[in-house]
Amino acid sequence: TTRCLRDGTGTFKVIWENMISLKELKGDFEVYVRHNFLKDRYENSLKLLSEFVKEFNDDERFSLYFRPVYSFSQKENEVSQITDNICSRQDGLSMQRDLDSRYLQASKFKRGVASFNQTLPYPTPSWCESDKKGYLVFGADGKVFKCDSYIDDGDKHVGVLMENGIIKYNERIDIWKHEDFFDNEKNSRCFKCKMLPICQGGCTRSRIEVKYGCFWNEPDLRKIMIEHHVRDLELNSEQNSNCYGEG
Repeated sequence: TTRCLRDGTGTFKVIWENMISLKELKGDFEVYVRHNFLKDRYENSLKLLSEFVKEFNDDERFSLYFRPVYSFSQKENEVSQITDNICSRQDGLSMQRDLDSRYLQASKFKRGVASFNQTLPYPTPSWCESDKKGYLVFGADGKVFKCDSYIDDGDKHVGVLMENGIIKYNERIDIWKHEDFFDNEKNSRCFKCKMLPICQGGCTRSRIEVKYGCFWNEPDLRKIMIEHHVRDLELNSEQNSNCYGEG
């Protein structure tokens, strides 16, 4: 529905069959499948989770994780077509934690899963991949970006991949230098916040555009911890019922 070819046909079947072909290969590699969901697709997400476990649960190289669809302003704003179906921040986080918890309970292998499916906040070295020095996103036209949400906005590129394989950077690369975040004067708000060890300043894109990138806050964390505990109790109860029968 949301990931179509130019002729309007879907791509799910092709991607799924490619994953099965990957599974048939021998070798040491890891595949992380990210499923982005909209608020009316919860049942579809559960179905995908079930099919993924059925097909890939015997192969520790494959992991699944869930994220809500986010709305970022872009020049080609196709997201406007699904705006009404994008979860609120609270609903998206709640659904994400529920789906991730279900997958963790069903997953046979835990290797490589925790970094994506952590259902409770934990100390982290960086908020996302864009904070890492070696992380770059390449557009089909050779333009280079630090954030994949800018991929269709050429004005936000940080450089160009030249024909000789060398990247020619522009001045925009400087605003992505994570060392600048540790300037206490620029980011005093963050350094006074007890959430800093968890979020490391949050989304760099947001900090660049609106001066802060907050994602976690204390009320949210309290709610998450309660939901996590309740969800664990429910899942354990479901498993016990399946193992021993009702009553």
